[in-house]
Amino acid sequence: MNLGQLLVQSLPIVLEGKATSGTVAIAADSGLIGKYDDDSFKEGLAFIRQTTDGLAPVDEFSVITGYVDSTGSITFSPFVSAAVEAGDYYAVADPIWNLYTVLRLVDKAFKSKGILSLTDTSLTGVASTLRYNLPEALWAYPLEKVEVGNNTDGFTELGGWKKIHPSTSGGTHVLEFSTQPPYDSTTAANQTFRIWYKGYHATLDTYEDKISGTIPNALAIEWVKTELMDYALEKEGRISDDLMRRFQIRRGDMARVESEHRIQSTPKPISKFLNIRDLDPE
Repeated sequence: MNLGQLLVQSLPIVLEGKATSGTVAIAADSGLIGKYDDDSFKEGLAFIRQTTDGLAPVDEFSVITGYVDSTGSITFSPFVSAAVEAGDYYAVADPIWNLYTVLRLVDKAFKSKGILSLTDTSLTGVASTLRYNLPEALWAYPLEKVEVGNNTDGFTELGGWKKIHPSTSGGTHVLEFSTQPPYDSTTAANQTFRIWYKGYHATLDTYEDKISGTIPNALAIEWVKTELMDYALEKEGRISDDLMRRFQIRRGDMARVESEHRIQSTPKPISKFLNIRDLDPE
């Protein structure tokens, strides 16, 4: 799941429809004509949920800058990466939710869960190569496990590896194998390294940013929905009986989803807060 998919399933949606035409800055729906005031939905987020060909701008979102009722046109900025076309499905979130507030709350929702089991799949096996530079995101915390393979054929755990720390501050960390790991000279992606490590979830700010595959989609959605609800309650100040009921329902939903969906993890336990036993022995 990417950030665009996460937000459209977490934010309150006030309008959904199918575009009849569009551009990289407009989603027009003739079925909306005469139904809303000009500039309705302004400052809200517009999502392209589905496209006729499954390609861009699917999952993209942008900030609504205006609405023209005479043409049923929703305008937005920045532009999406490809023109909205007839038959593409769109959605509009409640304009009370500012993009930058939402991004901050999403980051808070993930960071508040502490150190999680995460995976990185940016490295692939290469012939006659025992040492690989690790992505910077993997430098701060210990590596748990290294596997090789691909999503189609599966992954196999590798032994005989260690993490090498740099001799100078800020230097590159290295993953070193004692024997040549498998590689595919024809299709490198067939021999992808899946590296398990502990860390805080990376910041999400563009639509294509991926939620870690170790976190079930349903759980990620509930984390964000709960964070949005907490923020709304704080902003409200005085909590009405209705808001309190909604808050209790949200907490109940969270407890249910957490019991049904578990974060994937390696067998080695780790505390929520980093302490001496979590440090890399290297």
